[in-house]
Amino acid sequence: MVPSLIEFTTSSNSPNSQPQIKLSPSIQTVVDEIHKENPKFSPLIQQFYQPMQARVDPPLESIWVYTALTFRSRNHPKGDILDRIAAAKDLFQLLSSCSTPCGCSKRVALLVPVVRLAHDVVLDLFWG
Repeated sequence: MVPSLIEFTTSSNSPNSQPQIKLSPSIQTVVDEIHKENPKFSPLIQQFYQPMQARVDPPLESIWVYTALTFRSRNHPKGDILDRIAAAKDLFQLLSSCSTPCGCSKRVALLVPVVRLAHDVVLDLFWG
């Protein structure tokens, strides 16, 4: 069984305590790497790819992290609208290929980052 990437815990000492988020070591490694000046995502991509492939229906979070790392490692140009559309298409194809074993509702949920990219492009086209 693949461990959860994020765990929510509450302290039993106080009735008004807020839930605490505990990141798994693999997510903590990603967070630490993102803050570096020259992040290296290739070992992290492999670290998330293997457990994702080990399950018939991988968790939504693991697919998102894997695709985010893979997408960021491709260094898409960010200036031109057409470049941003091509990047959204690339992200769509990547998420689609990773969501093949998933159910319909999870496939739709996985497309949220693509919808966000498309939304930003449309806003820039008409109001930017």
